[in-house]
Amino acid sequence: GDFKADMRGQYPSVDILMNVDSINLKNLGFTPNEIKYHGQIQGEFSTADPDFLNGHLFVINSLLSYNGNTFPIDSISLTAEATESFKIMNLESEFLNAHVVGDYKLTELPIAIQDVLGDYYNPERTSITKQYSPQSFEFSATLVRSPFVRDLLPELTEMQPINLDGNFNSTDKSINARLAAQHVLYNGMLIDTVIFDLNTADSTIFYAGRIGEVKVSSIQVINTLISGTVKDN
Repeated sequence: GDFKADMRGQYPSVDILMNVDSINLKNLGFTPNEIKYHGQIQGEFSTADPDFLNGHLFVINSLLSYNGNTFPIDSISLTAEATESFKIMNLESEFLNAHVVGDYKLTELPIAIQDVLGDYYNPERTSITKQYSPQSFEFSATLVRSPFVRDLLPELTEMQPINLDGNFNSTDKSINARLAAQHVLYNGMLIDTVIFDLNTADSTIFYAGRIGEVKVSSIQVINTLISGTVKDN
């Protein structure tokens, strides 16, 4: 592998070329199952600060071994652009595409999300003492039944793309998200037209969902509605 870093200037720059011969995730303690990864990582970042990221990363020639079976994975790319007030990250792969756009800092996002969620549900009464700057972003992701997914989950015989969209604003303490799945057939179980919404207002999390159809063997349920609230009294 090859790794070059230039630490001059306000932000470091990094060039990466790494051949991963074999990583055993079980031996590293990440999973109880036997999962091994083999592939190549290429990256070039003119600014490599995670809070001010400009550049791209490619993961290519990947093979995933899972419990004795080997699955090839098409290339995965991550691109990032950042200015002082605007940032965007794009993930592209055969099975998952996602993007995040807004004004945010990656190193502060977990604390900001935990803090905002704590306003709505915090049964243990934990408090966030670490300060963070205002975080505001929109996000979206699409999962598709690619060859990799078909090989990994052969029981998933049919699936239209599953979409997730939403936004987050730490100043307004707002979280909004929608999950939509039009058609899934898994191991003989049919699930059609699923929409699930989550929104925040008035110190309350509101959720609502609709499932057009669920069918398992001879049992069929149509137009199921669920809704409710989560409020930290």
